[in-house]
Amino acid sequence: MSILKYKTRGQSSPNKKQKIYYAAHEKDFNVYFNEIEGEILSKYDVAIWYRDIEKEINIDNEQEHLSDLSQMNLFVIPVTSRLLTTPNYTLDKEYKYAIEKHIPVLPIMVEENLVDLFNEKFGEIQFLDKSSKDLTAISYEEKLKKYLDSIIIGDELTKKIKESFDSYIFLSYRKKDRIYAQELMKLIHSNEKFRDVAIWYDEFLTPGENFNNEIKEALNKSDLFTLVVTPNLVNEINYVMTTEYPEAKNAGKKIIPAELVATDKNELTSKYPEIPEVIDGRDINIISEKIIDNLKDVVSFENETDSEHLYLIGLAYLIGVDVEINHELSIELLTAAANDNQVEAIEKLISMYHNGEGVTRDYEEEIKWIEKLVEIRKKKYEETGLEEDASEFFWETIYLGYAYEELHKFDKAKKIYLESLKISTELNIRHNFSFKENVSECYDRLGNIELKLGNLGKSQDYYLKSFEINKQINEETNTLESKSNLSSSYNNLANIEEEIGNLEKARDYYLKSLDIAEQIYKEANTYIFGWGLNLLYNSLGNIEQELGNLDKSKTYYLKSLEIAEKNIKEVISQKPRDVLSFCYNNLAYIEQNLGNLEKSKTYYLKSLDINEQICKEINTLKSRSDLSESYNNLGDIEQKLGNLEKAKAYYLKSLKIAEQINEITNTLESKRDLFSRYYVLMEIEEKMGNYDQSADYYVKELELDKQINEETGALEDLAISYYRLGNMEEKMGNLDEAKTYYLKSSEIFKHISEKVDTLESKYDLAISYDNLVRVELNLDNKDESKTYCLKKLEIIIEINEKIKTLESQKDLSENYYELGKIEEKLGNQEQAQMYYSKSLEIKECLEEELDLVDLDILADIEKSFDD
Repeated sequence: MSILKYKTRGQSSPNKKQKIYYAAHEKDFNVYFNEIEGEILSKYDVAIWYRDIEKEINIDNEQEHLSDLSQMNLFVIPVTSRLLTTPNYTLDKEYKYAIEKHIPVLPIMVEENLVDLFNEKFGEIQFLDKSSKDLTAISYEEKLKKYLDSIIIGDELTKKIKESFDSYIFLSYRKKDRIYAQELMKLIHSNEKFRDVAIWYDEFLTPGENFNNEIKEALNKSDLFTLVVTPNLVNEINYVMTTEYPEAKNAGKKIIPAELVATDKNELTSKYPEIPEVIDGRDINIISEKIIDNLKDVVSFENETDSEHLYLIGLAYLIGVDVEINHELSIELLTAAANDNQVEAIEKLISMYHNGEGVTRDYEEEIKWIEKLVEIRKKKYEETGLEEDASEFFWETIYLGYAYEELHKFDKAKKIYLESLKISTELNIRHNFSFKENVSECYDRLGNIELKLGNLGKSQDYYLKSFEINKQINEETNTLESKSNLSSSYNNLANIEEEIGNLEKARDYYLKSLDIAEQIYKEANTYIFGWGLNLLYNSLGNIEQELGNLDKSKTYYLKSLEIAEKNIKEVISQKPRDVLSFCYNNLAYIEQNLGNLEKSKTYYLKSLDINEQICKEINTLKSRSDLSESYNNLGDIEQKLGNLEKAKAYYLKSLKIAEQINEITNTLESKRDLFSRYYVLMEIEEKMGNYDQSADYYVKELELDKQINEETGALEDLAISYYRLGNMEEKMGNLDEAKTYYLKSSEIFKHISEKVDTLESKYDLAISYDNLVRVELNLDNKDESKTYCLKKLEIIIEINEKIKTLESQKDLSENYYELGKIEEKLGNQEQAQMYYSKSLEIKECLEEELDLVDLDILADIEKSFDD
């Protein structure tokens, strides 16, 4: 019994429709199914199959389930943190089965920040990013359509495929014998003579339905009725016995009973009157002889070699149109057609190698076929000179560049795009400037490549050239498309200026992009344009914030909020709620910086309310991470308001989630997030006077820092953690423990200083020695204190020799004074006076330049001389 269900347009019959399998983590199923199946069914008349999550997969039904999956044309998998981090049947079994059987897999990223985890589980498979906020990127909707177009064939092409077969065999079998039906189909088609013979079969995936009219029509069309014989055919009344066999007999069809499992012949004869002699269903020679004998009057058994025919029959075996799915035969036929320059076959091979449809995914092989297609397109254009052929030639070169770009072969992609630019420029002149958009496209792609290569100046030059063309096109046409392209050009230029650090210029470009985006939104007034407008308001808010214009930043964030609140009423999905929460966070941050802490708190509470709802509904890693951040933000605000107990309560909630996430993912990012949570709690406990509890968090922070250091080699962070822990122990009066941590900190800073030899590293080492000077003195270890003070002095002298600043001289003066104090405590009055003199000499020089002198210290020095 199949454990699959299906969804079609209007719940129409799924029979003979292409099959898409929706594979999701059980707990994610209801969260994303309606949205994703709606996106697919709104554009394609397919059957979307899914596992009944109320039915358990066990040893009795798993083979049947996998057999069902083998007939799927595509797997669609919503990618969530739960799918990637917890054991589940979808990833552990179904996904691996799809890859093994060369069934294309389309992962749809529905959560943010999962790329590293995704790559770990899925390898080099590319995904569609439903969570992307990139305004300039091709939209998720466009990418989904393009992908599905490469997999799903339309009704007209299906009709052509059906017409390309020489004859039809009607295969009759019990639903519970599906595995034997598949076996017999494959055996028949293993004989090359029967390649162009279709086998009609009642698609076994359909649960509990009989399609009498369709079966009757198929039977009338068929030249031969083949019966799969097993004990299931006779052990109970069934549809084959009561309907299909009598219909075939009455219609005068030639009948071949093929035994796949030993069956009682007397029982068979009594239940199926006048049934012909049963043959061995596993003997290809006997089967071939029988089929040839029965079809010799209607079939020549000479396979056609025309490339169009090879392409159509190849598609039939790839998708399973009136034949079983046979990837090996499909690729053989399609490759033969493609080698004969059949364009549709080449296009299909390109998508197959890209998607892993029927073959192992192979991007190098994909590029090989694109290059062949470029040559064919080029040759055709040279022959015809038609604008339509010119356009096809141009776009094929663009796709070739994009294929290299996807492989991160940016230099090769750049070379192709430069060639495309040359082509489009020549075409633009030759075809009366009708290729302006194509030239702009090349400049945009070259700008993107240079940006990825880190060449900001070159990227900017290309974006400016694209902008000039888009500006001209918009002045000429003023269409929605031309406005959108111009807005994107301004946005690209703004991004570059922001990257360079020219914030005022970036702001000017964003404002121009915004002006157009607002016009488009008024005209179109759709969610997708509202989303783009929302992002622009946020970009401008960020720029004004960086420029210190907080009131202007607030104005843009409020406009962004207005759009987000409208979108949440129009679109029922999670994304608008995420955006609304993001807007509240931006406003809260601005109010906090403006000193309006209560207003900031109000916005953070609104964001928290949304994040709590989302987390309760879907409980993904992303939703938990957002909720943890909300608690942390509120902890910060309560701390600033002086409500330490409330702050601590929020921080503890944030910590609990961060610990859960780190336990599940154990990534560098999760460790760093947890580290920051320990740090804020450490500070809060210290402010509340709970030094023991604060020290506990110090220890946990240090342990995490060690793990982070192992992964990144970030020694400085580890040294700081040792310093913090030493500082805490010192405050608690545990001087020996403080000394231990300070020593570890100084050892690391010494290692860093020797390795990088920068002024900053020397300063850090000097400060670490200063901690040891102080703690050794408090332990009454005067000689050890003097040793560290001399080490510190050596560094400060070296710094002064390199950069003689007022601050460095002040440090030197204070260090001499400190050494004088230690020598005095050791009873070395002569040495003490020498150091005091050096300190005073520097102080007096500094007094003349700038009032940086600590007068209390100066008075102390002068008093020591008097003494």
